[in-house]
Amino acid sequence: MKKAIPTILLAVLLTSCSGWVIQPLPYTPPTPFLPFTQTPSIYTPTPVVIGVNSSTPAVITFTPSVTIFPSLTLTNTPPAVTLSDTPSFTPTVPPGVSPAVSVKVLGCNTSIDITHGMGEVTNAFVTLKNTGGIELTNIKVTLFARDEGREQLEEAVVLFRQAGDWRFLAQTLGILGLTVLSNGDLETAQEFLDEAYEVNKQSNNRAMEFVLTGKGILCTLRGEYEPARAFMQKNIDDLEKTGNRMGVLWGRARLGYVALHEGSVAEAHQILVDTIENFHTDGNKNGLVFALDRMSSLYVVTNKHEVATRLIGWSDATRKEIGDPRPRIEQADLDEDIAAIKAKLGVDAYETAYNLGRSLALDEAVAFALGGK
Repeated sequence: MKKAIPTILLAVLLTSCSGWVIQPLPYTPPTPFLPFTQTPSIYTPTPVVIGVNSSTPAVITFTPSVTIFPSLTLTNTPPAVTLSDTPSFTPTVPPGVSPAVSVKVLGCNTSIDITHGMGEVTNAFVTLKNTGGIELTNIKVTLFARDEGREQLEEAVVLFRQAGDWRFLAQTLGILGLTVLSNGDLETAQEFLDEAYEVNKQSNNRAMEFVLTGKGILCTLRGEYEPARAFMQKNIDDLEKTGNRMGVLWGRARLGYVALHEGSVAEAHQILVDTIENFHTDGNKNGLVFALDRMSSLYVVTNKHEVATRLIGWSDATRKEIGDPRPRIEQADLDEDIAAIKAKLGVDAYETAYNLGRSLALDEAVAFALGGK
């Protein structure tokens, strides 16, 4: 029964593709092999993703029973040549005719996080058909994933409880705590993480990475920096003993942010420089966007607002490119930095620096972050 549980969990995760609705994604015919991708850090403190061979479509497909009405911009209004009191032209639509689009999800690619037994959808393939009576020439569609992560994890918790598999139960509770925490629900996250901590005692503390990471982040958000540092350092020490180098880098990046909040700017800078250099060497863009976000906060503290803004611009552009959206709690921290920057530089100067950052190449962004000018 225990061996069957991870398979059940993976099946539950992979079938979540059927719940997706539309996002901007240029159509590319499905390919039989999935390229290497990274798992968003919301699910795992140490993202390690290995692509798997999967034919597309490899999941349940559906045709929505509802009609989606996209926003429609009609552009056939004659350009204004002279100012006059003539009423502006308003296009009219024949009675009984309305814009409409039908959507069909053909399938999706998936990848597997071998280290933590998690699955994710990386590409979705859809077709759009104009089912209305109007020619559509200027529409925008957006694909969003339905947030089912918590529901699936809670189902897995029930299964592991029934099987008496304490190790997987502890690990899943830790992941669930991090997932809830990343969405800003601190109280519920505390409950899951506390339970995960207790269950870990029954499995010789073999799944403590998620628990220690979650508790460290939770303490940081509450301004409890001394216990936050203790949790982070304990996690780093444990990961070093097991040879988990990537886990150590992520742990140190988080520790650097704790040091910054404590007022230890020099220590924070040294830690972040080290982690940025290592993530860069490894070509780990997920790690880089996380570390550069933290470095941008440091530059706000040290009054290098333009440098901070460019790093934020690069991070936003890169996150969009690699499909790694910033977790809600991290975005909240960054929004405070952005407000401070705009108050110092002004909105126009902020936008200019931000756009310059978006255009930086990876090597340029890293050099900019490390040099601070």
